[in-house]
Amino acid sequence: MAFYDETLGLYIYTTPLTVSSQVLEAADELGITLKWDSKGYVCRISHEAAMGLSKKLGLETLSVSQFMDLASRRPEVASPNFAEWLSDTYTIDSNGVCYDHSGDIVDLPRGRPGWFLLEDVNKEGYPIKINDQNSLGLWKYWSPNIIDPGVKCGAMRSFVTSSGTCSLDLGIPADARHLMVMIRGCYPALKAKDVSPIESIWNDYLSVTGRKDEAEIRRFITSQNIESLALGSNFNKLLNERDQERGFDLLGKKRILLGNYEGLQTITISDIHEILSGKPAKSTTYVVGHEHPDADSVVSSIFEALRRNLIYSDQNCLPWAPSIPHEILSIISPKIAGMMLKVPECSEYHRLTLVDCHHCDGVNDSQIKGVIDHHRVTKQFPAYVALSNESSWSTTLQIYIKIIGSGFDLDPETSRILAEATLLEAEPQLMTRRPKIDRLALERLKTVAGPSVRDYGALLNLMMVETGPSALFYKDYR
Repeated sequence: MAFYDETLGLYIYTTPLTVSSQVLEAADELGITLKWDSKGYVCRISHEAAMGLSKKLGLETLSVSQFMDLASRRPEVASPNFAEWLSDTYTIDSNGVCYDHSGDIVDLPRGRPGWFLLEDVNKEGYPIKINDQNSLGLWKYWSPNIIDPGVKCGAMRSFVTSSGTCSLDLGIPADARHLMVMIRGCYPALKAKDVSPIESIWNDYLSVTGRKDEAEIRRFITSQNIESLALGSNFNKLLNERDQERGFDLLGKKRILLGNYEGLQTITISDIHEILSGKPAKSTTYVVGHEHPDADSVVSSIFEALRRNLIYSDQNCLPWAPSIPHEILSIISPKIAGMMLKVPECSEYHRLTLVDCHHCDGVNDSQIKGVIDHHRVTKQFPAYVALSNESSWSTTLQIYIKIIGSGFDLDPETSRILAEATLLEAEPQLMTRRPKIDRLALERLKTVAGPSVRDYGALLNLMMVETGPSALFYKDYR
């Protein structure tokens, strides 16, 4: 959200700069490695990088004078949710003389710390009177006087959580990087928002599914002309993949509800062997399940990696799991299990799609590009993350729906693998209380697979080789 300030002649955003394809391209041209938080806000950025990126993007960074004047007119800009760099910098020489970014001597009031009234600042935005004690309504103030000579400091508008007060910090080392240090977007003009064709349909779909009316869901999905939509046309390329994934979700559901499987390309077991033979590169996307692998997470990671390799031919995608329990080995075959266990663990520069979970220890939020989980997700992700999250029997079924929506189908052997993993995850007594699309999807898998699909009891017996209580405890089966 932004408002226009006539004094500055700028549109001022009330939230920090959000990562986008334009932001990433600008950062790449400047040689800046960007970090962002779970909301997609650019963070952990130095003063120099923030100024360079802002200039490249055509946005303005407010000076101390501009911000303090703005805060006196629009107090809401002093947000308690983030800190922001201001354009001014300061350096103190060996004689204790302070210079600003222009090389001019500046006489800053001392405060290590001090407190001041927002109304009691001079035209440069600096406090006129510094109080030694805090009291209601005061801002906190830090001067750069004790910083080592020659160290550049950047001005920062911040917030002190311990006292619940805003602060003006002039002594922050310019190379400081912190999760809450961000950039505020200030633009001379606002660009029109380009809404992708799928976005309005998707929001309506979420509302319909939230009401859990099977007849209404069927009417809505089957009435949409999803096939004709130009998926991935959003001007923000970072959102393209998310919108494509939404389209695959809806198109897969439509095909399953209508029983329309014509024109689909068949996936075979050799396709799985081929993707598992791939070697990871820096650009590789990893598909990862939860830390205690079960049939749902392991098989989901394999089939989602396969689907992504077929759809996004420019991406190398690999499934990964820390281990393969005995019952899964029986479902996917020792050969596939052995190949999967040879896949090395992902590194901090790899992008990830999470399956059957929405958290992964040791992974930065900025690495996650997709989440497919049949559990309810409460964690907030950036807008570009392709999130498939509905109450469902299993993640395997959600991925099967995506496979159908992506223009593919499974042969009998791959259908058997997906069907058996689904049966192990889905509790038989709950199957009648799940969405009709789930029932139709599982019926389709079992029909294609034929009599080779083992029943729930036979699959459950596969786990009886485990006798250790800890191993049994972590198995997500009933």
